[in-house]
Amino acid sequence: MVSDIKILVVDDDPAILRLLELVLEGAHYSVYSTATGENVPQLIQELQPDLIMLDIELPDSSGIDLVPVIRQHTHSPIMMVSGKNSDVEKISSFNSGADDYVVKPFSVAELMARIQAILRRSKQAFSPPTGTIDPSSPAPSPICLEADQRRAYVGEQELPLTQKEFHLLQLLMDEKGKALSRETILDKIWGINNVDIETRAVDACVSRLRKKVKSVLGEDVIEAVPGFGYRLHL
Repeated sequence: MVSDIKILVVDDDPAILRLLELVLEGAHYSVYSTATGENVPQLIQELQPDLIMLDIELPDSSGIDLVPVIRQHTHSPIMMVSGKNSDVEKISSFNSGADDYVVKPFSVAELMARIQAILRRSKQAFSPPTGTIDPSSPAPSPICLEADQRRAYVGEQELPLTQKEFHLLQLLMDEKGKALSRETILDKIWGINNVDIETRAVDACVSRLRKKVKSVLGEDVIEAVPGFGYRLHL
């Protein structure tokens, strides 16, 4: 029985496409694919996929450059699939807004574990933090969260956050004032021990979140704890 979870695969390698279709359909996901980046925005609007698996090297575009374009249409998680195993591509992918990075050739078992983890984190929100209220109501904190809708506000202005950024902000607000290690954040947000990602994903996600919050709030409220991690101070 096919589930209602939709996965869009963007890859121009027929062998990889066929393998992913067999593996993902075997796990009862609904799989859609395209070999180019040009029609990805239209497919996203039509399909509303729950996960996008994106090759870095496409015939008409760079997958890394395509991530910000995708983010204009959806907050669904993006998993980069690449034959490149260098830090440059990984860090660039995370900085552009990707959620995970898988290197070809990959272990099918590890790939499925990552997919399940990323979908699980995408579907479940953390428990609403103390003080979470409707954004139209007065609030003691300048940042308000709507946990059910996964929306964040500074005053009445909504922050355009990805799901990972929202979950990170929610975690920091739950532990406001407490320093959280990069390893703790990685475990809480990504939910899988990923030796390839390590803590680079944490730094990239925090960097994007800090810029977005500061651009609206006017001050940097996410503090780096040298050699350890990050804390939120409000």
